[in-house]
Amino acid sequence: MITHVIRPGECMATVAARYGFADENAIYGHPDNAELAKLRPNPNMLYPGDVVYVPEREDRSESIATGGAHTFVVRVAEKQLKIAVHDEDGPRAGVAYTLVVAGETIRGTTDGDGKLDQTIPAHARVGRLTIGAAQYEVEIGALDPIEDTPDDGESGVRGRLRNLGIELPRDDARSLGHAIAMFQVMYDLPVTGIVDAKTIAALQNAHGS
Repeated sequence: MITHVIRPGECMATVAARYGFADENAIYGHPDNAELAKLRPNPNMLYPGDVVYVPEREDRSESIATGGAHTFVVRVAEKQLKIAVHDEDGPRAGVAYTLVVAGETIRGTTDGDGKLDQTIPAHARVGRLTIGAAQYEVEIGALDPIEDTPDDGESGVRGRLRNLGIELPRDDARSLGHAIAMFQVMYDLPVTGIVDAKTIAALQNAHGS
């Protein structure tokens, strides 16, 4: 059994790819990770410092005949990248986009809700999304959970606010309070500048995670 400590930008899919597993559930669903699964119900949203126990891979042997060509299919670890693109008028539906990730260029069109859903290599950590004249640098797997974290969910709140277009010019408490108050105004919540349970629920719903 290997003990792996999560680093910034890692999720269960990247851990699986690192240790040669095509299916992240072989790790996430292992009994030794039951407590982690309870703490982090979303395997794509881990917190730096979380501990993952990686089981030893089982060797597999195949018998083949000599004198011929044989084809072996190897599963490559993948994960889903889901992004919703909005502007001040709402979802950018039916808009062509270009996504560059892990050296591959993917072209598509957002759906009726302004969303795109692409399968990408599990080891991918960054991407570049271009929609019209707008270009976004995407940090894949870098979003922290809000609950049960050493920083009381602060980094997760900041990440979601930024993704929703609410700027935080500084990393201090005052800037965060102003950003939270702006979010509360936008979503018809009591304006306190404090992250309470109602604000967390609204933030997760607005962000989609």
